[in-house]
Formats: sequence, C-alpha cells, structure tokens
Amino acid sequence: MEESDVLNTNFENFKRGHKFEKEAISAFCHLSNSETETCGFFEDPSDSNYGASPDALGASPFILEVKTRPAKTEGPLSSLKLMPSYYIQPQLEMVCTGAPYCILESYHPETQQTSFFLVKRDNVLMSVIKDITNSVLNDKP
Repeated sequence: MEESDVLNTNFENFKRGHKFEKEAISAFCHLSNSETETCGFFEDPSDSNYGASPDALGASPFILEVKTRPAKTEGPLSSLKLMPSYYIQPQLEMVCTGAPYCILESYHPETQQTSFFLVKRDNVLMSVIKDITNSVLNDKP
C-alpha cells in the first residue's frame, strides 16, 4: 500500500462525513425528540493553542459529534471500543465549549441506522493529551 492510498481514503471518508452530516443530525433530532443548533469554532478558554468545532450544540449540557461510517461498512459502530480514537475529539470539543457531555453519533447512511454513545468529559485525560501535544509542538522531550 502506498502512502497516497491512505491519504486518498482518509480524504474520501472526510468528504463522505461532511456530505451526510446534516442527515445524521436530523436522524439524531428525530430519534431523540430534541433540537440542536449549528455552531462554529470554539477556542479553548484556557489555552488559545487549542480549538474545536462540534457538529451541533444540543440542549444544555451536551454537544453532538457525528461520525459517518466509511463506505462498504455494514452499519453503525456497535461499540466505541472498535474506534477508540473517536473518544479524543469529543474530549477537546467539551473542553472548548464547556459542555460536560457529548453524544457521539455513529451514522450509516446506506441503512440510515445510527448508534449513540454518551461521552463524559475527562479533564485528567485532556490534561495529559495537552501536556504531550505541547511537548511535541515545543520540541521538548
């Protein structure tokens, strides 16, 4: 496999996620009988080196993050253990927005099936991630 194969695949998945994001948010609103609102970019209030843009804001106290499943998958995720990397992005989004919870939605457009995962903000984890990231960015081992 060539590096370009991986990069092209990731970009295709990114475009796919963007394409189906509104559909996924609509599915969430319908199934949860709740409303969301679009939002923009939030800067981390304690560190301007970090920022995030959740897919939607829900009724306080939660945000919504959508992960559209790649093409040729059979359905939405059944467990976050299958994609633990999905756990990190909502953490940063919660720090930046001040939300204590994120509903992570795994959406499968072909079947219009969705799974929801409640993610609670973990300040200790984010502190460790920021320490590591700052160390790498500042070139300090």
